[in-house]
Amino acid sequence: MLGLLASPLFAANLIEPAKTIPLVQDVDVVVVGGSCGAVAVAESAAKSGAKVFLVTSYGALGEDIASTLRIWAGAEEIRSSELMKAMFGAPGLQSARIYTTPLQVKKALDKALLNAGVTFLTGSYATDVLTDNKGQVAGVVMVNRSGRQAVRAKVVIDATERGVIARSAGTEVTPFPAGEYMLSRVVIGGNAPKLAGKAVKHDDWKPDQEVFQLSGKTKIAPAFYECFVTVRMADGSARAFSEAGQKVGDQTFDALQLDAADRFFFVAPDHIKARKAFTGVWSDASAFDLEALRPEKIAYCYVLSAIADVSRNAATELVKPAVLIQVGARLGRQVAEEAKKREALDNVRLSDVAVSSTAADVREVVGTLTKPYVSASGMVKCEARALPVLAETDLVVVGGGTTGGPAAIGAARHGVKTLLVEQLYKLGGVQTVGMICGYYYGNQRGFTKEIDEGVKETGRFKSQAKAEWYRASIRKGGGEIWLGSMAVGAVMEGAKLRGLIVVTPDGQRGVVLAKAVIDASGNADVAAAAGEPTEFYSADELIGQGVGMAVIRLGSTGHNNDFSFVDDTDASDLSFFGLRTRQMTEAGWDVSQLVNSRERRRLIGVIRLTALDYMTGRTFPDTIIQHRSRFDLHGWASGDFFWTKNIRTANHVTMEANAPYRALLPKKTDGLLVVGVGMSADRDAMSILRMQPDLQNQGYAAAYAVYLALNANCELRNIQVKTLQQHLVERGIVPSKVLTDNDSYPLSEEMLKVASHDVMFGYGGLPFIFADPERAKPYLRQRYNELSTHSSGRDPEISLIYAHILAVLGDAVGENELIAWVKSHGWADKWQEGLGSGANRMDAYLLALGRAKSKKAVPVIDARIRELCGEKKSPAAAHCRIIAQVCQSIGDPALADALAMLLDCPTVGGHVIKLSAEIPPVPGYDSRSNYSQQEKSDVPREINLAAALYRLDDKAGKAEKILSAYADDPRGFYSNYARRVLAEKSK
Repeated sequence: MLGLLASPLFAANLIEPAKTIPLVQDVDVVVVGGSCGAVAVAESAAKSGAKVFLVTSYGALGEDIASTLRIWAGAEEIRSSELMKAMFGAPGLQSARIYTTPLQVKKALDKALLNAGVTFLTGSYATDVLTDNKGQVAGVVMVNRSGRQAVRAKVVIDATERGVIARSAGTEVTPFPAGEYMLSRVVIGGNAPKLAGKAVKHDDWKPDQEVFQLSGKTKIAPAFYECFVTVRMADGSARAFSEAGQKVGDQTFDALQLDAADRFFFVAPDHIKARKAFTGVWSDASAFDLEALRPEKIAYCYVLSAIADVSRNAATELVKPAVLIQVGARLGRQVAEEAKKREALDNVRLSDVAVSSTAADVREVVGTLTKPYVSASGMVKCEARALPVLAETDLVVVGGGTTGGPAAIGAARHGVKTLLVEQLYKLGGVQTVGMICGYYYGNQRGFTKEIDEGVKETGRFKSQAKAEWYRASIRKGGGEIWLGSMAVGAVMEGAKLRGLIVVTPDGQRGVVLAKAVIDASGNADVAAAAGEPTEFYSADELIGQGVGMAVIRLGSTGHNNDFSFVDDTDASDLSFFGLRTRQMTEAGWDVSQLVNSRERRRLIGVIRLTALDYMTGRTFPDTIIQHRSRFDLHGWASGDFFWTKNIRTANHVTMEANAPYRALLPKKTDGLLVVGVGMSADRDAMSILRMQPDLQNQGYAAAYAVYLALNANCELRNIQVKTLQQHLVERGIVPSKVLTDNDSYPLSEEMLKVASHDVMFGYGGLPFIFADPERAKPYLRQRYNELSTHSSGRDPEISLIYAHILAVLGDAVGENELIAWVKSHGWADKWQEGLGSGANRMDAYLLALGRAKSKKAVPVIDARIRELCGEKKSPAAAHCRIIAQVCQSIGDPALADALAMLLDCPTVGGHVIKLSAEIPPVPGYDSRSNYSQQEKSDVPREINLAAALYRLDDKAGKAEKILSAYADDPRGFYSNYARRVLAEKSK
């Protein structure tokens, strides 16, 4: 029924055209992988004088310990190195086995590299080897959320489990025989998993109670189990390892599971062919011949994992953390000396490695990394090269979170051949890995109701049970799951999306061909790569929604925190955010690998939803989801409406929002739907659209749309939407009225007339005015003029209301009234009872004068700014936000001196941080806190005031100095905006 479309692209390999990629690091040694051994070699090389860069695909360092939960060691092992002591704690006189936590491991490894001055980037995959003009290894290419970048290096250390970089360099590897293999996985819970193999309980695991958060009703005795499962593997490919991981998962879940290893532990049978194999019996790390780590015939490249040319028994000893660290330290010293002797690298490039006759339009995102992670400039040439086709399928779902998990389940259940690609090692996203386990609002009906019932039956702890229910449901439907993998590009044929560029956990970069893609990345990653328009930063101010990163305690019902901002398009910002959070988290079991961001890059699609759509009750002919929430923005609103009328009062009303199918459709690209928080909507609208129950239903709806398109052999934009809606009605996802709804826009003339009248009563009807301002302004102007004809005379308060609204909409007819009020009142003066908008009155009127571009108002605006400066205290961030907006709107250099004075007020400046051994914590943060707002307030205030001054008249260079400092800040959300502003003058 669902055969693949005929296309010349469907071949064993595709040619990727020649291109250039940015050079971001120029170092002596690059280490690929984040194991404890990788950290040891990087630290040792750096201490020996080498400049070192480390990159790992995992979300944190310590992937060999923290991701496998092999968190035990003997006392003698711990005494063997300072790094072991840092990870496990000093053993004292103990001789028994000692356990640590994933958090302690990660923090210790982070700190080791920070102290050694090693720059490292997590969440990034090294995929290819660079070569110099002699054809010798000269660095690596990596790929991440920011696109692809080159790292030039004199020596490459491949510390990955499967030796992907060494293989890329041409290293010969022994075969991986098909057969049955014993794999192990650690599970923590109340019961031993009922598996076909065996579960060994570690009776000596007695953790500190600080790692738990079990409620009084939870009567379980947490235990630590090492589970052994026999699995048949066809080969050593990433796909075979992925399937093996799923089979292990099938057998090792228990209803009382508190945590489980992301990855299984396994010493694979294959290994490289080295210059000198180690064939003897293992004795100790000091006697180990490092030549077993050096691939035969490949210069300036080493491996550091079980892939080394050693017996498999010796490999089991080598990968023990204490041994791997000692070997890594020796290797670090050796390669530092080797790098010193190598001459400067010349003509470094990514060379052609294969030939194919099939050309492809391969597109990728071209993003940025923050400056601390970029120490080189220039471009590296990539020759045209073959990309292997890793898989062919009907549907690829990118992202297995709140929307992607349900999408994959829904598609698989309807017979669609489905592949789910997820960068994390568990499904569910913010609901599971992110520990936002409960619902705030949303319609808990339809497919969401089925999810909730299934999760309840699956397990007691929702973060574990939901991830397992998603995984098991996809498997049951026949879907395939690739964890630890990332979609990093698009394969296009004209306007048709034919497939994706995907990187697997072992770093293999290839093509997955598909008839349809659901982009559930939450960041519109696929849409951006395909060339569709997207949005994130506002043009005229730095503004965002709060971001957190959960602290995990075993048995916790969730941890929803909010303490900073993040740019999810910047891989280095995500990496630094995790690093900083771990370093300032004083206690707990672990810190989540997922940054819980409430606002990310969004598609600008066929239709773009706005907050005003749901505030005016807009209906659509193609509604597929109804969203329900309060206005939950976690930050300032962007739209002038919200600064004209404050709807965010205590216990404000819950709102409903209709979302049309067209909000998932790109403007040009066929074969693609964009769902979740990457859908087409403005940032204010996301305050209601991102509720979990509604996005779960949206994922199911998107999957059914794909099913309809494949069945009808038509494009996704051409499906019979009424058929989709009818099915969603039958599933209880939307009410039957959506079948007969029409678009309620454009608003009727009568509605605008009524709204123009109602605004005089506490700004009622204002959403309708802002929804269609050009058509509403004549009615407002008419009402404003009619006030003079009233028998009782012109009411000054009512007149101010109309003058205010008209000015915000760009009509300065009432500017004199507004100026008079601003001149004679102060920042704390209130509205007349019953007539106010709920916003700060001074803020509201200043913004109005700014939007009206009132030059007359400049003197009084200047006076109000100086009044704030004269109070000798920190000016409120909200006032400063308005002042920055007003000054930029009017654009009069006469306001520059007052802005400069504001930047000198107490606590306004001085919030830049640097990437160093001691990273400043977020003010007010602790591991059990939910909200810390100080940094979210202080930094945007300083940057926005500086940006306004820079755009006005920065004659003393004060603003440029501030923005330049932030341009070097490791917090990408801030630095990327500062760089954007600084770049404006160069344009």
